[in-house]
Amino acid sequence: MRVRVGVAAALALLISAAALAGPGSGVASDRNTASANAEPSAFSRLMVSGHEYSLALSRSSVRRGTALIQFVNRGEDSHDLALRKRGGRSTVRFSEIRPGRVTQRRTSLSSGTYRLWCTLSGHARLGMRATLRVRR
Repeated sequence: MRVRVGVAAALALLISAAALAGPGSGVASDRNTASANAEPSAFSRLMVSGHEYSLALSRSSVRRGTALIQFVNRGEDSHDLALRKRGGRSTVRFSEIRPGRVTQRRTSLSSGTYRLWCTLSGHARLGMRATLRVRR
């Protein structure tokens, strides 16, 4: 009896995780798979991982337009994130987050090359910087 209850609980958790994960998460239900194949995403997604002292991008380029940028702090210290188009004046800033935290925001990106960096004192100089290309 305990085994059946354990299996049922595990199955319920798996189904819940699949429902919450949504398209593009690696866990797909029939509904999510069908819609993901039928229509393209309305925006690009980019994950930026910060660690002492580096930034890693989930991809080196995205298409222009709206982008959902997620910043995850995988380090042991607090970090923040800024990005600016080369030659541009405006900077998109993510507030400082503690280790293990994730923050995200949507922003509009035009074609070109963007510089990303941690603005905390000395962090960019130590290697917390990266380059992103935004293509047509």
